[in-house]
Amino acid sequence: APDPSTANDVMKSLTRWPVTVSYYDRDAKAKDGEQTPVYAMSFELFENGVSRALVLDYNDFVISGALGKFDVRDSKPCN
Repeated sequence: APDPSTANDVMKSLTRWPVTVSYYDRDAKAKDGEQTPVYAMSFELFENGVSRALVLDYNDFVISGALGKFDVRDSKPCN
């Protein structure tokens, strides 16, 4: 099934970027060479701050999130 956020006309027109954030063991020895992350998360980030396609990779297992419903609401100005 298509992701509800990409079926929305407002969201289709927005720029989005792929984002990956990785976390490493701070206490790993430098002489150990190249490290793999302790865990990493990736997602698509829209210019309005909404994210989709979340994946959490813990090396031993991976969790992925799917958006089931998406409603765009009008925002109120901050005072």
